[in-house]
Amino acid sequence: MAFTLLQRRKKEQQLVGKKNPNTILGIMRHLRKMIKLAIGEGIITHDLFEGYSPERPKAEPEYLTREELNKIIPPP
Repeated sequence: MAFTLLQRRKKEQQLVGKKNPNTILGIMRHLRKMIKLAIGEGIITHDLFEGYSPERPKAEPEYLTREELNKIIPPP
């Protein structure tokens, strides 16, 4: 049973919904493990995720404002 890249992307979109990108990466990691186990058991013959890499959004750091910092740690 071979999946095309389009089918993989469509399945990823079904999983995504409104989930956090890190949740998606976790789900995909579990799916990859299951595929590798299936290959090891002889259930399937090749890696369905071969050549596939989910998008990893770049994290933008959020900094505290001076006001927020003063609320947490009052100035001396």
